[in-house]
Amino acid sequence: MSGVSEELRPEAATFLVRLADCVRALAFSPDGTRLAAASLGGEVVIVDLRGGGSRVLARPHAGGALALAWTPTGDAVVTGGQDGAVVRHRLDRDVTDVLHEGPGWVERVAWAPDGRVFAAAIGRAVRFFDADGVALPVVHEHDSTVSDIAWGPEPGVLWSGCYGGVQALSPTRVRALRRLRWKGSILAIAPSPDGRWLATGNQDASVHIWHLASGRDFEMSGFPAKVRTLRFRPDAQSLATASGGAVALWDFAGRGPAGRTPKVLEGHAATITDAAFVDAGGRVGLVTTALDGTLRSWLPARSRSAVSSVDLGSPASCLAVHARTAGLAVGTRDGAVRVSPGVTEPKRRTVSVARR
Repeated sequence: MSGVSEELRPEAATFLVRLADCVRALAFSPDGTRLAAASLGGEVVIVDLRGGGSRVLARPHAGGALALAWTPTGDAVVTGGQDGAVVRHRLDRDVTDVLHEGPGWVERVAWAPDGRVFAAAIGRAVRFFDADGVALPVVHEHDSTVSDIAWGPEPGVLWSGCYGGVQALSPTRVRALRRLRWKGSILAIAPSPDGRWLATGNQDASVHIWHLASGRDFEMSGFPAKVRTLRFRPDAQSLATASGGAVALWDFAGRGPAGRTPKVLEGHAATITDAAFVDAGGRVGLVTTALDGTLRSWLPARSRSAVSSVDLGSPASCLAVHARTAGLAVGTRDGAVRVSPGVTEPKRRTVSVARR
């Protein structure tokens, strides 16, 4: 398909890759022409969306691959896993470098927007590496396991979350730039694209919000289950929070969501696993995946009901969207990756990837 249509019909998936185990992470290359997929079987696979070929990268993660991120130049993929290893796979040279090995799962890896450094959440620590893969001397130790990291819009600022609150970290300063304390277990963090807000999804079925300029904070509670998925709209005007089988859309325009009632989107019969905002022909759309084995598409400005639903045949585990090409990829627990590649339009093909 040539983009996400107004009706948002991702059922036009034209590609299927099958891994040997549950798909844990997906990411499009910066230009949208390739897709990286990592599984709990440990393998990392690169799919060429133009020609349909795939390759299994060397050095699988023992115990399972958990995280991956493309370099901003698109010439390499950095992965992390339960083996405590951070690995860079240089695709242009077919070279694999182990950048770090040690105790603790590598829960997240994330490149800074300027491409100069990337961060890895490893157990209770956040470590930084430069563009050449060299570990930087600054290591930020936390009181508990780091559950999530995310770069903010401010240059050189990485937010980390764990039990007890969030911190703003720098790859060049030993001390945290800022600490926002909250007595609870944080599962996911989301800085707003305009730098005004920071949101966390929490174990106690709540969402905590900080207004960063003033430091004031407030909480939205009463969700049906713990909140693992938080997504700000690209223009920062709303925040999607998924809990159980529903998505709540909070209005962040003006003074923010305090005292406002969210728009609730219901339709999934089981827990939502991921969500992403998409460009739907000039409108802002939303796609969601869930353990009910469906991919649903929404146009919240038009309706509270899903405008389409796709049966994936297995509980969904992860989702990736490429903003420019409108590419969309979904991974499932049975190892399938379905791709609607947007403007790349590859030939339909099925590839099986054996466990290494």
